[in-house]
Amino acid sequence: MQHAMFVYLTHLSTPKPEYNLSWFLRADRFPYAIPYDQGNTISKAPGIGDDLKNKADNSAPITLRTRKFITNRLLARRQFVVDVLHPSRANVSRAELSEKLATLYKTDKARVVTFGLRTHFGGGRSTGFALIYDDEASQKKFEPRYRLVRSGLATKVEKASRKLRKERKNRAKKFRGTKKVKAAEPPKKGK
Repeated sequence: MQHAMFVYLTHLSTPKPEYNLSWFLRADRFPYAIPYDQGNTISKAPGIGDDLKNKADNSAPITLRTRKFITNRLLARRQFVVDVLHPSRANVSRAELSEKLATLYKTDKARVVTFGLRTHFGGGRSTGFALIYDDEASQKKFEPRYRLVRSGLATKVEKASRKLRKERKNRAKKFRGTKKVKAAEPPKKGK
């Protein structure tokens, strides 16, 4: 027992050697190196990541490829899957994509509808769907309302929030007849 105590005490009194790791954490080896002298501050080596500065360049060129092209006469439209290659930018907006497809297929930009765009893992490539309607009437007839609102061909219907509608419905349940109608109305401001 005394022997173990002796070992424990000698272990505590042994001086710990000072290691200098500055040769190991050189800036040319690690872009984000913690300097030995400065504690917790992180220094970035110059030149690292400079090639990524043009990542958000919206004027960088893109490549469009279409596949599964169908001329749908019943719905008066052309429909296809569009692959967008954008290696030097994060993504491409739907408006810009519609503009490029309109020039490619020689049609009006307002008749082109793009949706369902998903960026592939790792970036640089997106895939989605595109529709080109023959005329505005067929677009209004066959397009879902939310996409018509996006393209500016319909106005969004403003309605009360879901919670408010449910509260009015449950308030009206407590009454009968004409009082039920009055309870379902929105409450007057100022009360």
